[in-house]
Parts: sequence; C-alpha cells; structure tokens
Amino acid sequence: MFLQLLAKAHEILIVGSLGQIILQSVRHELLFGDGLPLGLIGSGISFSDFAFFFKREFWGAVGYVARRGGGGGSRKRRVGFVGLVVGAGITAVLAGPASAVLLVPKDQSFPSGRTDFYLPGEEEELFPKDLSGSMAALHPFCDHSTSTAVAICPASGFLSLLSHWSTSSNPTSPLPLTQANPPAYAAPLSGSHFYFPVSSPSSPGGIPSLYSLGNLRPDNSSLLSQSFTFLVQTHAASAVVLNRLATDWWGRMREKIDPLRISDRNVKGEGARGAIVGVRCAGPREVVVEEGEGDRVVQFPTMRERFDWAESWGLEVDALNSTAADADAERLRFRWVHLPASFGALSIGAVAVFESPGASDSKSRTVIGCSAQSGWVPVQMLSDQYAFWTGFYPFNIGFGERTPAWVAGSEAPTNGRIALGDEWLGLLTPPAPAIGSENSSQQISSSTIETILTAAGLADPSNPSAQGTSLTADWIESDILPNAGKTRLLEAIISSVLADGLSRSGSHLAFNTTSNTPPSSWDLSSTAYAPIPSFNHTILQPHSSKPSLQKPPSTINYTTLHATFSITGYSFRITLAGYLAMVVLLTHMVLAWTHVVWVLGFGKRTSRSWGSVAEWIALAQNGRGRGGGGGGGLVNVGGGIGCVGTFVRVAKVRVRSDGDEEGGEHVELIFEEVGDRYGVDGNGGGMGCTSGDDDGLASGVKRASTISHNAFGDSGNAGRVSWTFPLDASRSFVQRDVELQSQSSATERLIPRVHLADDDYEKKGGIVRVNQAYG
Repeated sequence: MFLQLLAKAHEILIVGSLGQIILQSVRHELLFGDGLPLGLIGSGISFSDFAFFFKREFWGAVGYVARRGGGGGSRKRRVGFVGLVVGAGITAVLAGPASAVLLVPKDQSFPSGRTDFYLPGEEEELFPKDLSGSMAALHPFCDHSTSTAVAICPASGFLSLLSHWSTSSNPTSPLPLTQANPPAYAAPLSGSHFYFPVSSPSSPGGIPSLYSLGNLRPDNSSLLSQSFTFLVQTHAASAVVLNRLATDWWGRMREKIDPLRISDRNVKGEGARGAIVGVRCAGPREVVVEEGEGDRVVQFPTMRERFDWAESWGLEVDALNSTAADADAERLRFRWVHLPASFGALSIGAVAVFESPGASDSKSRTVIGCSAQSGWVPVQMLSDQYAFWTGFYPFNIGFGERTPAWVAGSEAPTNGRIALGDEWLGLLTPPAPAIGSENSSQQISSSTIETILTAAGLADPSNPSAQGTSLTADWIESDILPNAGKTRLLEAIISSVLADGLSRSGSHLAFNTTSNTPPSSWDLSSTAYAPIPSFNHTILQPHSSKPSLQKPPSTINYTTLHATFSITGYSFRITLAGYLAMVVLLTHMVLAWTHVVWVLGFGKRTSRSWGSVAEWIALAQNGRGRGGGGGGGLVNVGGGIGCVGTFVRVAKVRVRSDGDEEGGEHVELIFEEVGDRYGVDGNGGGMGCTSGDDDGLASGVKRASTISHNAFGDSGNAGRVSWTFPLDASRSFVQRDVELQSQSSATERLIPRVHLADDDYEKKGGIVRVNQAYG
C-alpha cells in the first residue's frame, strides 16, 4: 500500500514538473517570441487532461500553426511548442502507470537451478507397452498379500483411491463426482475439469503424491468429440527421483536465501511419460442368470481405428453366473475380460455385475460392460504449487505423441494400446486387505476394485426411498441427470485404478532392492541418484549445462530426464512493461534537464509571474484598461498578483454598455469590491500585501534594475509591471518601452455604475439574461 501511494506521489511530482516546463515556455513565447494562439495559452494547465487534445481549442491552435504559424524561426518555435505540449501530455498520462510498474514489486518467477537426472532401465522397462507376460521382476516384492502395501506394486494406491471414491461421492452429484468440487485453477491444467492426488504407502519411502488428471465423459452420447472418460497420471519412478533431487535443491537454496522471501518454489521434470487410460462403458442391462444357463452376453463399446469409439458389440462372458463366496459379495462382482482384436485397439474389457439389496436369491442382475484403452503420453511433471509442493501433476500433455504407435490393419496386442495380462491384472486388483484389522495381511473376499465400487455407492440405489424400482432402472435414471450418473462414475473409477497401476511400472528399478532388507529400508539406487562432489554449487546454476548427478556407466541401461527449478517472490525484475515504463520516465527526465540547461545556459530568463489562472485573468482584464479598484477593475496585478487580498475579490459575469449606441451591450467578467468586510481596501491592498513587493515578470540570474510603469491612472492607483533583466557585463540589453497604460473612455461604464448587491442587479437589469444577444 505504501509503495502504491509512493507511486501516486511520484506521478503528481512529474505532472507538476511538466506543468512548470510548459508554463515557462508559454511565458517566454508571449514575452520574447511572436506570441501563441489563444488555444495554447492555457496548455500549461490543460496538458495533463488527455481530453484537452481532442478539444477545439487545441486543434484550432494546431491548425493555425500548421497553416500559417509565422515564417522562418517563428513557425519552427510554434511547431516545437506544440510538440512539447503533446509529448508532455502523453508523459503525464502514462506517468502514473509507469511509476506503479517500477515502484510496486510483482510476484515473479526466477530460474534457480537445472540438471539432468537418470533412471535405471530402458524406456521399455520404465514405460512398457506389453504387460501380458510374466511379472517375475515384481514377484519378490509384490503378491496378493503385499501388492497394496508396497509402494512400487500396481495396487499400492488402493487406500488412497478408496478414500477418494468413498461414499461422500454421491453418484447423483455434479461433476467431478469427487469428494469436493475442483479448485478454480484445475481447469487450465491441460483443459482438465478435475484432478486429485494419489498417495502411496510409506514403504518404501520417498514416493510423492502422484496427481491423476483428466475429464469425465460429458454425457451418454457417443457423437461428442470426447465420448469417453480419461485420466493421466504421473510416472512414479520419475517422480521419486525428481522429488529427492528437489528436496536437496531446496536445502541448498535455503542456505543461500531466506525462505521468508520466497512465495513459492517450483520444480519441473521433462522427458518422462505419463500413463493415460480412456474408458467407455455401455449402458446397463438387466439379465436373467441361472446355474449353467441364461443370458451371458454383455455389451462392450468398440473402437474404430485408434481413438474413434464406436457402437457396442455383444460378447458372451462366463463370469455372469458364477457364485460368490458370501452373500455380501454377491451384490457386486467385477471381472476383467480380454476382448477380441476385432473390437479395436482396446487394452482390456471389464464387466460389473450388480444385484439389488436384499435380493441375493434373485436370478436378475444389472450388468455393465466397459472397454479400456491405455498408453503413454509425454508430460511435464510439475510440483503442486497451489499446495506448496505436495506432489507432482502432469502438465503440457502431448496427446498427439501417444505410444504405443498404431498401425492400420495390424492385430498385434500392442497396436495402439498397452497389452495387459492376467498376472499383472491380478497384482492390480488383488483381494482387498481387511481395513482396520489388527492383522494387516488378512484378506476379504472382495477385490480392491470391488471394495472401491462398493464404497462409492454404485451397488446402492440412488434414491433409497423409491420402492419397487429395479437397480437397472435406478442406474438408468441416474445417468439422465446432467453432469452426473453412475455409468460415468464407474468409468472414472476404472480409469483411476488402471492409471495408478500403470504409473508404477519400473518403480522397483529406482530403488536399491538387491540387499536383503525390507522395503521400508530401501534407498534410491546409486544409478538413479549419485550427486557429484560439487553438487551444492552446480544444482543452483540455472544456465549451467553440467549435470549435478553422476552419469551411470555405459554398461548400464538408463534413461535421461531433465529437471529445472525456480522460485517466485516479489521483486523489481525488469520486464517488457518495465522497459516501456522506463521510456516514459526517461522522457520526463530529458524534458526536465533540457529545460534546466536552457534556462541557465541559454535563455537565462525565468519568471514567477502569471503562474495561475487567476493571474492570467487579471492580466487579460487590465489589458482592456479595466484597472482601478472601483468599477470592477483590479490593481497591483500588472506583473502577477502578489497581494493575497486581490484573490479575495469576487468575480461575476455582468452586462456592460458601450454608451447609448444600439446593440452596445456585451458581457464581461467584473470583480466585486469587497470593501471592509474582509479587511481589504478597494485596491486589493491589505491582507498580506506589502507595498514595494517585487512582483516583476522576471527575476534574473542576478538582481538587476527594474523598469516600472504606472497603469490605470483613472483609479488613482498605480499597478506596477516589472521587467527584470540579468546584469551581465559581457552583454548589453535594450530596455523595452512597454506602454501598458490604458484609460477608460467616458462611454465605457458598467451597468450599474456603482457597486450593487445581487438583488439590485436583478432590479436594474445588470444580470445577464438568457437568450439575449449581446455585442
């Protein structure tokens, strides 16, 4: 606030300075030059009003200068004066914003470090396109009992997703069907309407929150450009090394600069890929299932070419009439289904089977078939600046550079999608652990994804008070609601589970898993993180090409990524707006210094006279011979007004007669004689007016003799006009005989001739009458 006031004060000083420059130029042209057009005489006051340059008084004067303007030097002087007024006006208008730009600091970002970092393994190991084979590399760490507890396993995001898709996510609530609406800044992130963090178990430590970002399908129409639900999630192995690197960078930065001077810290990783999963579900169907027979056909959406979702095709699924281990699980069953190649570039299918509550013996079930396509997209990993570094989210997603590549006509399992096998899917959705149980290894009959679907309320009716409504009808009714629906919620949950599992691919390569220690004791491998001896210095160099980590030996396969660091804070860093502001202020400086040099070095003439509107009016009044204290004239004002009492006199517009001639009346500005009411005599004396005040036109560099002229002798009072010339032995000046004496003629008299009160003017006709023509 203080700096804003300071900027305003700076603007006021600049405008005042420019006003003095123009006023001095006006006086100089009127006294020593060939004069100025009437429209420019008041430019020393009007120039700061931008509207002045669009008024007739300015354009009329400019037109005169352009058409005539005198000859030779006179024309150049007047053109130069107009240029001065225009330049000063533009500078005055821009002075305020320019001062604010330079004096008020902005929250800006500063590069504060960069380096390359390395992940052990080739791209195929870190971002695999085929997960249909053996998962032998994960078997030592991940099985059905530990996959949800070890952060490098596909199911390790289970507890976080369970919390996110809990029953507080009402299927009939508006998008994004999450616990709370997304913050306002979520939408600009690659066009996403919502995103959320997925946390990891603490074993092994160091894996930050991985943000899942995407969009829900707007409605059930397949004709829209986005007719599916998708999510993109940050790669875990890339994020864990970047997080460790960022932690050490911040430690060095805190030693260099006070953290209280930093409003935010930003970390960006480049060269990584994020897991992307798109899911589309067909509408719910009610089927009748009997042991060994019944309707087993489920509708699954198909894919034309690579991204064009098409109509749903039926596929017979044996899991529909399977029997669950207990009655509670019978209400909701979820199965992965491998889809034929003819269905398109789809990674996997899924079928969800629901039964109405309390109807476990019923043969009627609600069945929904879903199709999923997965892949990898280039992303930038950005720290979550809005929560001050709680994790990394994908940004600047390269949707057009998606892998695996798609080839028309190919039926390869990895053509345009990641191939998923039963072994990996088993690690992704193992039996869920007993939440809250003292024995953390205890399993329940439901899988992890079935537990999440149940917690999300998909197995429950949307309106429990509605009696006699089947679950299928209830499901269809929820899908009709705008920006809501159980089908889209199911798509979002399947997308989040698949995206989280894929994002943890290759995570075990970043840790030192060779030692016989539990996962909670694992540290990053020396290949992934080996600081060089000068790490503390190089990590803070934003423009250095030297990496701060040791490059792995050539005998080891690795993938190179890039990290950049920046801090934000309030500063006066120069930007384009700053450069433009400096141009404005430098323009004022040039004008001010030019004026000073001209006055002291060349002109050597300065003045204190006629520096206000009142003084110009007084000069104009006396120029017509209206001097004297009585009869509406002014005295002691020839070289400006030096008496405070003169400013007390009240100005009025009244009618004046030029004798008995017809049409001799015209309007004038007169000054009422205040008399003794304010302790002022009729001549403007008293009230701070000292006889002998040197109110000359000019005060030179040195004191000099003054030539005075008596004016307005009819009033018996002398108004003194002072011309002061500098005394310079090397120069001689010719004294000008300026005759300012002007006597009023006998026919020039005011009506009324004596001072009248306001009511007397109305009675005797001195008041200006509306629609009356005057000479």
